[in-house]
Amino acid sequence: MKNRFLVSVLFSIGVWSVQSQETQTNITQEQNQVQNFQVKDTLMSFEAIDWRDQFSERRLRLMADPRTPAKATFLSAALPGLGQIYLGKYLWAPIFWGGLGASIYYFVDNSKEYNRFRDIYKRRLMGYMDDEYSVLIPDNDQILRGMDFYENYRDISAIFIAVSYVLNVIHANVAAHLMQFNVDEKLSVRSNLLVDPQQTGLSISLEF
Repeated sequence: MKNRFLVSVLFSIGVWSVQSQETQTNITQEQNQVQNFQVKDTLMSFEAIDWRDQFSERRLRLMADPRTPAKATFLSAALPGLGQIYLGKYLWAPIFWGGLGASIYYFVDNSKEYNRFRDIYKRRLMGYMDDEYSVLIPDNDQILRGMDFYENYRDISAIFIAVSYVLNVIHANVAAHLMQFNVDEKLSVRSNLLVDPQQTGLSISLEF
C-alpha cells in the first residue's frame, strides 16, 4: 500500500514538472515571436524610408566629405557669402552681403563727416571762418560735438562690420557641420504603448 502511494506521488510530481516546463517553453516562444515581430516591423519601417532621395547628388557628396566644414569656413573667411553658396544656402549669402554692405557704407559715410568736422575745427583754431558751417554753427564747441557724434557712429559701424564678418564665418562652419547629420523635417518622436498578456511596457522610438 505504501509503495503504491509513493509511486502515485512520484508520478504526479513528474507530470506536474513536465507540464510546467511545457508552459514555460510556450511562454518563452510567444515572447520571442513578439520581439522578433517588433524588430522586423522596425526594420521594415526604416527600410521603407530612404532619406537619400530627399537630397541631390551634390549635397550627398558634401554630406559624406569630412572636409566640407573646413572648406566652407575657409571660403566664407576669404569672401563672405561664398561658403554659404558652396553649401547651397543661397538665401543666406545676400543677407550677409547686405549686413556687410550697409555697415561698410555707414562706416565710410561717418568717417567722411568726421574728417570734415575735424578739418573745420582745425581751420577755426587757425583763425579761418570760411567753412560751410560758419553761419549755421558758429560755436566751435558744437563742431567738437559733431566730431564726437560721427566718431561714435563710425566706431559702431566698424563693430557691425566685424560682427557681420564673424557671423558669416560661424554660420558657414555650423551649417556645414549640421549637414553631416540628418536633420530633415521627418525627424519625430513617437510613443507606443505595448499591451501583451505576458508583458506591458512603454516604448519611445525616434524616426529618421
